Amino acid sequence: MLTTSSENTIGSQDLQTYIRSILLIDRGSFENVTSYIDRNTYFFSRSATPAQQEANGTINVDIESLNEAVAEFMSSPDLQKIFENTTDMSDTGIKGLWQSISVISKGCNDIINHICQARARPLVTEGEVAKSSQYKAWVKAMHGALRQRLTYGASSPSTGLVMAVLGYHECKRRLKE
Repeated sequence: MLTTSSENTIGSQDLQTYIRSILLIDRGSFENVTSYIDRNTYFFSRSATPAQQEANGTINVDIESLNEAVAEFMSSPDLQKIFENTTDMSDTGIKGLWQSISVISKGCNDIINHICQARARPLVTEGEVAKSSQYKAWVKAMHGALRQRLTYGASSPSTGLVMAVLGYHECKRRLKE
């Protein structure tokens, strides 16, 4: 996958792949060129100021625990493996590019779900963790915190899809901010 970190130069072929990737994950954003850039500015801008993280509307998820969970996500050895083990299939056309994006997105979401289940498990007295309100609160809070850091608070497609398009190194950079 193409990364957008400042140390990389984006060639015209890479830029085409990058723009195609954004259109694939957020088809509704293209009404005209201006709306596309405005809605997806977080993909192109490296100097945006991240919005404040909030855990509003979540039960039993405090900001400190949430930041610890995000740090756990960032340091997961599986996160880098997902990006490394996914072959960039952009040269096989749109179908291959979408397959590559989908595999990375699913892998990122699996890590998030695993972390959220582990965080919710001690809070659930009976029943399945994945069906509990505690787990659902953690999932909502985790995705919200990741979206805040990855897209600087902008509305966006799912966090897994955004991560797949941004690439591993750019995601790590933004998650550390």
